Amino acid sequence: MLARNLPQPPADRQLSGRSGDTTTPQGRACTLLLHPVRRWALRRALEQGRVTPLEVAREYPYLGVSGASTNVLRSLLTSGVLRLDPHRGGTRTAHTYLPGDLSDLRALHAELSELLALAPAPEVQE
Repeated sequence: MLARNLPQPPADRQLSGRSGDTTTPQGRACTLLLHPVRRWALRRALEQGRVTPLEVAREYPYLGVSGASTNVLRSLLTSGVLRLDPHRGGTRTAHTYLPGDLSDLRALHAELSELLALAPAPEVQE
């Protein structure tokens, strides 16, 4: 196959990154949901009211308590989806993360709802 026939990435660097489109709320929400550990951590925070690196490490033992599990939660903290519990955390205890701003996920939900409203209803087979 010739190189000119291959799909070319967008010229915009923000749109051509590995994580996808991070310029819109919908794109940021999609990148959040693509990662299974981030998705699990957010679900845990929403269901239980909090999530810690230890809980992530228990669910995904290959991440380790202080390594990748902390990085996953920090990425959610940076995106604003989680926030630090001001009453817990520090150098000796694991930080506790609470649910944060879910506006990007709500924007994605609204966009998907609009698209699904345009789709024909599936036929019921009897």
